[in-house]
Amino acid sequence: MKTVKINNEEKVMFRNLDPFGYLENEEMENELVLGIADDGEVSDIPVGLMFCCYDETMFLIRWIYVAPEYRGNGYGDELLSAAFTAAENAGIPEVGALITKDEDRDKICPDEEAFLKFHGFDKEVELSEDGSRMFVAEV
Repeated sequence: MKTVKINNEEKVMFRNLDPFGYLENEEMENELVLGIADDGEVSDIPVGLMFCCYDETMFLIRWIYVAPEYRGNGYGDELLSAAFTAAENAGIPEVGALITKDEDRDKICPDEEAFLKFHGFDKEVELSEDGSRMFVAEV
């Protein structure tokens, strides 16, 4: 298992795991995109992506995706751990995670709320009337 910060070179390798086409965005200022790969026999196999944005007060996870056939093997845990490490290294006190009511959200992370609560996201904030929420954890 290998976590990598996505730059222009890795975009091609992880493009098929991007359900919203965010990797096509040329400018990623104040954003961090991490990918996770499985060790393959010939080369690394991309299995997950996490999109984050940040400022001095919060490191915000927009979404995490692990390919269905690789779920339950710790890849999402590893991506989440990398988010906390990045926030800590930047001196950012909190990590937040969005849960929106997008149609395809269940395909991205089916048990998102339980996953976040398991990892210490214990504060919940309702963001809009449509049911979008944010879960927050201290670094």
